[in-house]
Amino acid sequence: MATPNLILIPGSVITITGTYRVSHSNGHMGDADCVLLKGTVLPRCGKDACHVTFTLVTPHVSEDRDFKET
Repeated sequence: MATPNLILIPGSVITITGTYRVSHSNGHMGDADCVLLKGTVLPRCGKDACHVTFTLVTPHVSEDRDFKET
């Protein structure tokens, strides 16, 4: 399964369940990987002037059509 080059910002809706790398622009937190589910609306950072990005690292196996029931 190929990993799409998917980068999202706060307010976006997750379209692919998987592991995402969360990065904060001002460096007040290190990058963190988390599992996000399809349909989740991405939150903003509570720190002023901090831009956050969510980058898809690996789609969940449920997103792979080879593992879907037919």
